[in-house]
Amino acid sequence: MEKKKLSIVDMFTIASGQFGCMVGGGVTSGTTLVLYYVSRGGIYAPFAASVAILVLFLMYYLSVEIGRKYSIDSYDGLFKLVYGKASIMLSPLADVSVLLTCYVCILAVFAGSGSYFNQMFGWPILAGALGSAVICLFITYKGLEFFSNAQGLMSIVMFGLLFSIYVVVIFYFGKDELAIKFATRWVPEGFSIGSVLWWTTMHCSGLISFVAVYMLQAKKFNTRKEILGTMGIGIVCNCVGIVLPIIALLCYAPQIFSLDVPALYLISDVVNFPAATLAYSLLLIFAWITTGSACLVTINERLKRYIPQRISHPKVHSALLPLLICAVSVPLSLGGLLAVYSRWAPISAALCVVMLFIPLVVRGPILLSKKRPGNDNQSA
Repeated sequence: MEKKKLSIVDMFTIASGQFGCMVGGGVTSGTTLVLYYVSRGGIYAPFAASVAILVLFLMYYLSVEIGRKYSIDSYDGLFKLVYGKASIMLSPLADVSVLLTCYVCILAVFAGSGSYFNQMFGWPILAGALGSAVICLFITYKGLEFFSNAQGLMSIVMFGLLFSIYVVVIFYFGKDELAIKFATRWVPEGFSIGSVLWWTTMHCSGLISFVAVYMLQAKKFNTRKEILGTMGIGIVCNCVGIVLPIIALLCYAPQIFSLDVPALYLISDVVNFPAATLAYSLLLIFAWITTGSACLVTINERLKRYIPQRISHPKVHSALLPLLICAVSVPLSLGGLLAVYSRWAPISAALCVVMLFIPLVVRGPILLSKKRPGNDNQSA
C-alpha cells in the first residue's frame, strides 16, 4: 500500500520535533549562544552559526535518506550501518552519546523552569521543576502522534515569538550598536579562528544527537524531495532560533558575557516593555515543555523495550520509564541550570563529535552512493 504523500503541514510537524529540542532553555536564554558563538567569534558568530546549521542539516539529510534507502527507522539502526563491522563495539557508545545529550536537556529543562518560577513568582525551585516534569510526562504518555502534533503547535508559537522579539531588538534597538561592531570588526579578547571552528563543531555535533527525533519519523518519507522539503523548513526554523538571537546578542556584547540569562537583559533592560517580558516568559515556558517532552519521548522510544513485558497494560508499560526518569532527574536538577551545563554538556558534546559527527561525515556519502535493490525507484 502506497504511503500518504507529505504535505507542508506534515513536513513542518516533523521538523518541529528537532526544533523543539534545539530551542531549549540554553538557546532561549541565550546562554549557550553566548558561550559557543558570540564570546568566541564576535562579528563572525552569525556566519559560524549559519555554517553550523547547514552542516547539521546535511547530516540530518544523510541520516534520513540512508534510513529511507536502507529501510531503517531508528538512530541505533542507522549507526549500526554507519559503523559497519565495528558496530558491535561502537553502537553502545553512540547510544550513550544520544541518550546522554537528551538526558542533559531534560535536566536543563527542570533546572531552568524551577529557577524561572522561583525568580518570577517566588515558588520553591522544586515546585517549578515538578510542574514542568508533569507536563512533559503528560505529553509523553499521550503517545508519539500526540507529541508530534503538540510539538507542531508549540513550535509555531515559539517561531513567531522568537522572530518578533529578536527582529524588534535588532532593527529597532540594536542596529546602531551592530553597525559599530561590524565597522570596527569587533572580536572578543583571545579571538582565534581555531577557537571559533572548535566551538562551532562542538555545538553542531551536540545538535546532531537530535537526529534520533527525525529517525522516529523516517517511515513517513516517500521521496528525497519530501526529505529535502522537511530539511528546508528545519533550516529556516533553526536560523530563526539560533542565528537571529546571536545577532541580537552581538549588539550588546561584551556586557552580556557575565550574565546568567543574557537574553533576559535584552528584554528587560533594552526593550523594557511589559508585553515583551510576557512574550519572552511564554517563549521560555514553551521551550522547556517542547525540549523536555521531545527528549523524554526519544529516550522512552529507545529504552522501553527493556521494560519487563509482564507489565501487561500498554499505557502503564509506556509511562513507567518516563516516570522513573523524571523521579531521578528532578532532584538532580535542583543544583541549577549553570551546574547542569558546566558538568554534563561538555561531556555529551565531545562524545557526539567522536561517535556521531565524524562517522556520518566519513561514511554517510559512501552509503548513499551504493545502489540498493528496490529503493532506486523511490529516490526521485
